[in-house]
Amino acid sequence: MRKRKLVPLLCGLLVLTACKGRPAEPSLSPKPSEGMVQPTATAVGSPCLEESAPPTESPVSTVVPSSGPTPAPAATREPLPAPWGDTPPETEGERRMAYFRAVMERFYEDRLFPDGTPVDFSDEPLSQNRFAVHDVDGDGKEELIVSIVTAPQPARTALVYDYTDKKGLVLELKATSQLSFYDGVVQAGWPVDLTSGAGVLWPYTLYKYDREEDTYAEAGSAQARTEALEGVKFPKEADADGDGVIYCLNMDYEHPVDGAAYSAWRDGLVQGEERKLSYLPWAEEEIEDIENLLTLERAKDLIEKANAALAPFLGEGAVLCEKEGWLLLEGYASQEELLEGLKEPIEGNLADDFYRCYASQILCEEDGKVYIHSNSRDILGHYYNMDLVTLTSARSPGDFGYDWTFYSAEGSGNDNEVVWTFGFEEKEGQWRICHYACQGPYSRMSVKLNQVLYGLDSTGSPVWYGTPERIEREETQWPQGHREVYPGLEIDIWDYDEDGMDEQPVRIIVTAPGIPTAEGVEVGDTLKEVLAVYPQFRLGYVDQTARVVCPFYWNYGDTMSFDFDENLILERIYILYNISN
Repeated sequence: MRKRKLVPLLCGLLVLTACKGRPAEPSLSPKPSEGMVQPTATAVGSPCLEESAPPTESPVSTVVPSSGPTPAPAATREPLPAPWGDTPPETEGERRMAYFRAVMERFYEDRLFPDGTPVDFSDEPLSQNRFAVHDVDGDGKEELIVSIVTAPQPARTALVYDYTDKKGLVLELKATSQLSFYDGVVQAGWPVDLTSGAGVLWPYTLYKYDREEDTYAEAGSAQARTEALEGVKFPKEADADGDGVIYCLNMDYEHPVDGAAYSAWRDGLVQGEERKLSYLPWAEEEIEDIENLLTLERAKDLIEKANAALAPFLGEGAVLCEKEGWLLLEGYASQEELLEGLKEPIEGNLADDFYRCYASQILCEEDGKVYIHSNSRDILGHYYNMDLVTLTSARSPGDFGYDWTFYSAEGSGNDNEVVWTFGFEEKEGQWRICHYACQGPYSRMSVKLNQVLYGLDSTGSPVWYGTPERIEREETQWPQGHREVYPGLEIDIWDYDEDGMDEQPVRIIVTAPGIPTAEGVEVGDTLKEVLAVYPQFRLGYVDQTARVVCPFYWNYGDTMSFDFDENLILERIYILYNISN
């Protein structure tokens, strides 16, 4: 990235005028030019706010600050050319990220929109602005979201860019910088609130994604009015629920509606939870590294490679042979070759753990040939169909103490709905899968004791179950607590306080039949029976006893696992609370 000294542009004069009609459209959008598709709608501001158009080229100040980029000379202000010269990257995804980097460099270094129009920055540090790369429109490809806040109000703006080989760089949306993303809808907060709804609802405009046009179109707006601020001018006849709040939809100030009508209007447009974006500051190191971000395309590629690497462990591609109970894996001369293939998409320690846990159970090597056990699928519990089209960002890096990028995908396992969760991390410039789990719809980590559920969210001892055979205490034990032993059942109780008034089970171990889980699984069931109820699969979980442990249920540190003997019969149910929570 080019390094320059920062020369601020003189800010255009912003004029606020009172009005009754629709506000003027913001004037911060790039001018239409060849190679750049413009959005079909612009952001709507407050009904009492107008914006003056900035000049085509703002005059340059003679005051030079100590550091920062300077604007490019007027002669270079032209539409953004293809950023790869004569040799374009191999894939459209790589070309997309190259364009996104070029867009950010033009903003940061040249203080220009992609079409060459100057940006009306203030003298504040550019690092206060933000950008993100995320699939916000749900088309399976990332967009570039640019948020400009170092500009005079109300000239602060946000832009959503896309790139395809067919259309080139596309400006999907320009709106205010207060954006919230939902499934196919963007909410843009107005620059100012000149209504009486302060503290109840910040006015906003909704934009709906048009998949065919690959842009957002305006879908409506909402404002609030309150009796507390308007007094006798407040139209009480519109306030059916009497809460002192009414709403003006789509700037219809003559026909306000009550809360129920407002909620119905919004629910008809906005579905799902807000998409959480990981914004980055405008900084050289962040912009330079934009092409190395984990994109949706790269995540899908890694997952597909992981599935292909796991396929031999499941017996896929194996053929019948003379060895009874085994299938021949053609094309392999040693078991270690399978591990090496697994390490390409999956982080090394995770691949090693998986191999150490299961290789001895399902693999056999004789005379330069590799065999797979005929019931390897039963042992691994890997029966899932995953819809990569549904792959979406699950959590932002750093959430829950993990510096991973999370993605999740919907699917099915043993006729149950499941959700795959993947964690990705970068090491030495290479992305790898570091977490690989399948979680079904089982939120209760509990067992039934005399038909009463008892689990990690319970309080104290299960007094309805009877008197324990013995109680064990260890004075040095941390956390402070005790162990209760029943026939076929052990429970570790955590004492929150010294008086023992606030207790919680932190470990439950079942070793005998008659104590089922909340879903009816109990000791003595076969692996197939367990998998029919619990389709969860956690790649690489290794039990210290070296017994088969599958499936494995993981919920932010809390665990539920099933131990099986050599005949694949369930012999222990293990539930553990992660005390670090």
